[in-house]
Amino acid sequence: MGMPEDVASHLVSTGRITALGTDCFINWMPETPDAVVVLTETGGSAPEYSLGGSQPPVLRSYGLQVRVRGAITGAQAARTLIENIWSDLGLVSSRTINSTVYHVIVPVSSPMYLGRDTNERPEFTANFIAEV
Repeated sequence: MGMPEDVASHLVSTGRITALGTDCFINWMPETPDAVVVLTETGGSAPEYSLGGSQPPVLRSYGLQVRVRGAITGAQAARTLIENIWSDLGLVSSRTINSTVYHVIVPVSSPMYLGRDTNERPEFTANFIAEV
């Protein structure tokens, strides 16, 4: 599994989402349902090497964007969800999710309002870096 799938598993365990493919999607936002969480892989930082780079990286960094879309009248619920996800992921430290050890997941932006989509549904986002 990749990092977005691991984060989805973590969000299921915290009760923030129901299931991947139900109210959470990877790298795309479907038209329905209205209220969804989308996990999109983004660029991370350069890997860290030991021994002058003659061995595989000792630390890899991956980027993640979390987008939350709410129902037309669900702006407050969507805002609360992105804030809760932001807090939950920011607490990940030295944790194994599925088979990957996450040294830390660091928020690199505060949750922010993106506006409304073409169907007038509110959207929020936050960005993270995960070190594995």
